[in-house]
Amino acid sequence: QLDMGLVHSVTLPDGLCSQLLMEEPFVACLPQHHPLASAATLDITQLKNERLILFSSEVSPVYHQRIYQMCMAHGFAPEIRHEVRHWLSVLSLVSLNQGAAIVPSALHRVGMPHLVFIPLTGEQTHSELLALWRNKPDNPLVHSLLQCLQAAVNAISDAGASPQQPKSR
Repeated sequence: QLDMGLVHSVTLPDGLCSQLLMEEPFVACLPQHHPLASAATLDITQLKNERLILFSSEVSPVYHQRIYQMCMAHGFAPEIRHEVRHWLSVLSLVSLNQGAAIVPSALHRVGMPHLVFIPLTGEQTHSELLALWRNKPDNPLVHSLLQCLQAAVNAISDAGASPQQPKSR
């Protein structure tokens, strides 16, 4: 019954169309006083001894698998401390020193205290935000909304809100 949805990386069922609105790199999210928190960048292998907090594989199998595979591609299976249902829960647990996380870079804009976001070096997969809508019936309002969403994403990019902003503290 929805006209449009915003989702992260899904396999499209029949009858739906999609448009990639933005993609951004993943970054390391660490508690403010973590030994690695002062690094300008991190190689993902520097997180191999960290207990990670990530999305539940039941809630978001794409993100869970993507982060797990990023770690495996760098030679280690992540030790998962907590699996949660929402990005804010991930950030909250990291801020409470319950582990580290690998998150989309836009989360640095949330402004939660006691966190540091550090860009990861090397080739990494990206987080994607897609708009989805039914391909029939054609809805001109969906097309207008897509144009507005893309303009907003472009304005954020043009304003210098790049994914690799300075570390938050």
